[in-house]
Amino acid sequence: MIDTQRPMIDDNHIIGVFNCSNMASSWTEYLCMEMASDGSITLTSKSREVLGADGAISGDVVWPKGFDPDDEDRDEPPWPVSIGGKEVAACEDGIYLGATLLPHSDGSTATFNPGESGAAEEWVLGYYRDAFANVDDATLRTIETALERRPGQD
Repeated sequence: MIDTQRPMIDDNHIIGVFNCSNMASSWTEYLCMEMASDGSITLTSKSREVLGADGAISGDVVWPKGFDPDDEDRDEPPWPVSIGGKEVAACEDGIYLGATLLPHSDGSTATFNPGESGAAEEWVLGYYRDAFANVDDATLRTIETALERRPGQD
């Protein structure tokens, strides 16, 4: 589950947030859009950087003050403050995540030119369909509007 109390520190031009899943796991992906001066857009589905997992954290771990990770009689442990010098910003399915968003996979980026809003919509719907995520109409309208924009418009 995402902790909405900790803000995302990157400026990724997020136009949609999707709860994705498969038979083994669930995670959050962020659809980011970059607009180029020629009117094209690049869509990238990103997810938070993986820092470690419950029971499998390596590197320098900073725990909250007063917490002893070696205490076997403890209740559920708190999140680490940081792992490997990077702040823990969220935890999903026992995976500790950082604030930095990275492309989710090799196929998570596509570029579209003005007039290609249909192709962009198909790509987005197909990409998230595989992850059982619902794409809302507002996200698709944002993409359509961006691809109607003419070079030089702001």
